[in-house]
Amino acid sequence: MDPLLPFMAHIDFVTLVNNSFESEGYINGVWASTDNDEPRILSHHFRNDIRNGSKSLSPEVKSDGFSDYLLTGNVYTPAPILPNFPNHQTLTRNLHLIYEGKMAKATQKKANWDKPLEQIIDYGKALLKNRETCYFIIGIGKEVKFWKFNKNDGFNCFVQAMYVGKNDVVKFDGSVFQHKDLRPQSEPLSIIDHGADVKLLLDAVV
Repeated sequence: MDPLLPFMAHIDFVTLVNNSFESEGYINGVWASTDNDEPRILSHHFRNDIRNGSKSLSPEVKSDGFSDYLLTGNVYTPAPILPNFPNHQTLTRNLHLIYEGKMAKATQKKANWDKPLEQIIDYGKALLKNRETCYFIIGIGKEVKFWKFNKNDGFNCFVQAMYVGKNDVVKFDGSVFQHKDLRPQSEPLSIIDHGADVKLLLDAVV
C-alpha cells in the first residue's frame, strides 16, 4: 500500500502520478479532491477533521489571486438568540494551510521553486492577520516542498523551510525576510519515492 494513500496499491499511485504530473489540473487532483468518495493526499490526511466540520478544504479561494486549495480550521460560536433564528451560529475560519500546485515537464531536470514561493507568500500575506501562522505546500509535478509561515507585521515575515532530519524528526530552517534571496529552501521530496517523509511533514502541519 502507498504511505500517502494507504487504500491504494503503491503501483496504482505511481501510475496515477505518472499520468498527472504534466498537467496542473491533474496533479492538483492527486493532492486534493472535493469528492468524499475520491480522497486524495490532503483530503485523505485531514479526512476526520473535514468530515466532522472542524476543518474545510476549499479550492480556488480569492486572496491576492486564487490559491489552489486552502485548509481552514472552523470555529462555531453560538450567536444571540433571535426570534427568527433560534439556532443561529457564527463561523470563524482560521487559515491553516495553503497548497499551490504546478505542472512539470518530463524533460525538466530541475523545477523553479522561487516563483510559486513568491506567489504563495503573497497569498499568506493577504489572508493572514499580523502575528498569525500557517503552512505552505508547493507541489511541482512529482515533487513537493513544505514551509511554515508567520506574518509578523505588514513588512517583516518569517518563513521556515521544513524537512525531515535524523530519526524522522521534522526540522525547521528559516529567518526573517525582507528580500527573496533570504527565503530558505529545502530539498524537494518525490511523492512517489519519499511518501513516508511527506507523511511525516503532513503530520507536523498542526
